[in-house]
Amino acid sequence: MSRDKILVIEDDNNLREAISTFIEVNDLECLTAANGKEGLMCLTAGPVDMVICDIMLPDILGWEILKAVRNDPRIYNIPFIFLSAYADKRDVHKGLEMGADEYVTKPFSNKELIETIFFWLKKAKKDDNLFSQDVNSKVLNLLSKNLALEIISPLDGLVNGGNFIGSQPQSLRLSDLPKDMKIGDLQDSFITMYASGIRLQRDLQNYMALSALMYNSNKELHFGLLNNETDLGEILDEKVWTYNKIYRRECLITDLHAVPYWRGSKKYIAIIFGELIDNALKFNRGDKAPQLILKPVADSGFIFRISNGVYEDLDFNVVNIAPYKKFHEDMSISGLGLGLYVGKSLCELFGYDFSAEIKNGQFTVTVASR
Repeated sequence: MSRDKILVIEDDNNLREAISTFIEVNDLECLTAANGKEGLMCLTAGPVDMVICDIMLPDILGWEILKAVRNDPRIYNIPFIFLSAYADKRDVHKGLEMGADEYVTKPFSNKELIETIFFWLKKAKKDDNLFSQDVNSKVLNLLSKNLALEIISPLDGLVNGGNFIGSQPQSLRLSDLPKDMKIGDLQDSFITMYASGIRLQRDLQNYMALSALMYNSNKELHFGLLNNETDLGEILDEKVWTYNKIYRRECLITDLHAVPYWRGSKKYIAIIFGELIDNALKFNRGDKAPQLILKPVADSGFIFRISNGVYEDLDFNVVNIAPYKKFHEDMSISGLGLGLYVGKSLCELFGYDFSAEIKNGQFTVTVASR
């Protein structure tokens, strides 16, 4: 059975070695880093089960290490414990607001530290089990509620349409159609099936993207973390065309410009913007169509922005975007609640700034190159 892995980031050599020895004695694996840069390298090398971090590091403050952990899809929910020689309430509040779990004030005893470590490891395992049960429950619930809409109904339409076409002469004419059937009825069936196929494809892509984000160690190769020269505007044009086809009208107000340089493979870039467009359309509560803007900025960069109308009292915080947590509690709306999380995580991986806010009844998501 593998041991829990603890990363200790502490610039005091003697204290760091003492903590490491005591952790190992208690049958835990310990990684050590003498500064923030080394700590971030350890996090990049592979997931850990807990981080114990000094705040006042010589190069990078502990706040930045905490931010990196909470933005890493592999370890965003692991326990994070600050070590500090200061017990200023403002520092404590700041750390807790940013997502720290505990403060251990220097000097501390070995007994105090190890009890804190085991408490949070035990709590994390319990939370993981509860989270897994909650995820499984939500997925089954969402699938059962959406099964008829997403699969059975459009498949029935496709089967019935195929049976009808198969029973007709090889050269089918409009005059051959039964009096109570119109060619538009068949088009409606196939467009419904097309829309459901797009949704199913998105769900599978999101599952695969989530898995790759969490478990793929060779991200440079898998996600294509290099500059690409395919026009980003063309990708968005294709997405807009798809949704216009599904909604059978001009469903977006667009202002798109050519942006030929972007970071990340075309497949995953398309997932980001497809998810943001889909969310804007599904949850739009205004009389106006969502507005989509893509414009270039200095040094071959870009800003993407999409806005849609929402209920003003909607409770939303971009920090709380998580897998299977739907943007809105209306369970009748299709989707599994992966889109915003996958899009946000991919943006962070590719080095894009991702922000979202609700103001004056408008929900606006912005993605910008750095």
